[in-house]
Amino acid sequence: MKTMINATIGAAVGGLLGAAAWAALMYFLHLEIGWLAWGVGILAGVGVAVVVKDERTAMTGVIAAVIALGSLALGKYAGVHFLAKDALSEMQADLLSDNFTYTLADAQISLADQVVEEYEDQGKAVNWPAGMTYEDAEQPEHYPPDLWADAQGRWNAMSAAEQEDYRAQQQASIQSAIASMGGEIRSMMEAEGFKSSFSMWDFIFGGLALVTAFKIGSGGDESSQAA
Repeated sequence: MKTMINATIGAAVGGLLGAAAWAALMYFLHLEIGWLAWGVGILAGVGVAVVVKDERTAMTGVIAAVIALGSLALGKYAGVHFLAKDALSEMQADLLSDNFTYTLADAQISLADQVVEEYEDQGKAVNWPAGMTYEDAEQPEHYPPDLWADAQGRWNAMSAAEQEDYRAQQQASIQSAIASMGGEIRSMMEAEGFKSSFSMWDFIFGGLALVTAFKIGSGGDESSQAA
């Protein structure tokens, strides 16, 4: 039991060192180097070897591999977390500054979005252009022509003063949401960033990291030499 505890401590120390290096590389240099994942596995295995020494077994190897996997995920998530935090801070600074202006053209897009929601609530069909969705629509041509015509009809029916009031209301609403929902926005950015950060190389070098952590953590080299 003591050996397992010591193995866990050793692997955790090595794995956390690797996770910190991984996160720092992502945050400061905006880089992900696949072989560094392999290094995390080496550090987790070496952590076990340093603490447990000659008492390594297959179980201590499993501990090293599991902690290496957790450390890889932790390092990647930490890097994404700090990048998302900086991105949100920059976005808030831009949108909450006195220089930010929500234009009349922006307001027309907001009105079109409201028409989309109205159609969906009423069960009306919204026939989006190929490859376009509500979340992606940012320009007039992104909306169904009939829906955009409806939104423009409503916009043109407003007086200039009403259009300006609507624009100001939309700007205030956006700024209020950015100010009050920072945590939720950052969480969404983190989740999306973490998911999109994985590539084929992560799985290749991650697999090497697990194999290496197990081999070093279980004393595989020594076992084969003894045989």
